[in-house]
Amino acid sequence: MTKVHDNEFLFEAQPSDLAISFTYGNDYIVSDGQPFDGVTTKSVSDVLTITIKAGRHGTSRCADWFNSSVDGDYSRMIHTGGGDNKPHDLNFAIKGVLDINGTSFNICLGQGHQGSKNNWHLASDKLTADENAKNGTLGEYRLSQSDTHQFIVSVAN
Repeated sequence: MTKVHDNEFLFEAQPSDLAISFTYGNDYIVSDGQPFDGVTTKSVSDVLTITIKAGRHGTSRCADWFNSSVDGDYSRMIHTGGGDNKPHDLNFAIKGVLDINGTSFNICLGQGHQGSKNNWHLASDKLTADENAKNGTLGEYRLSQSDTHQFIVSVAN
């Protein structure tokens, strides 16, 4: 049985005066047979929430689509939670533009799973992942994982 879930991913600005927004590019993939009912965004104070309304079933087809967004370059991908930053299976993925203080970055955001929890993967040709692939630098900004569904956004030092 397939079911649409409200899959939420958060970007939290620290300091809170960073302006963060996301524009969904109408480009997505879901696993065969899974529903997809769109993407919404909401900004409250210093937190941007992206909600992807989709089913959850991990497949290599979704991961391959995500990985191809940066030509499979491991150093251009980061993730939250456990697992590998170059995913083997994803439930779904979307593409869009993340804007931080007026600077735009093309990103691909996908949901995977590690054990019984869902984790998230982010890829961008402007991203440089740390050695542990959990955090990285996107242009002049730092993305640091927080829990299984959030990145903290700050100015890189």
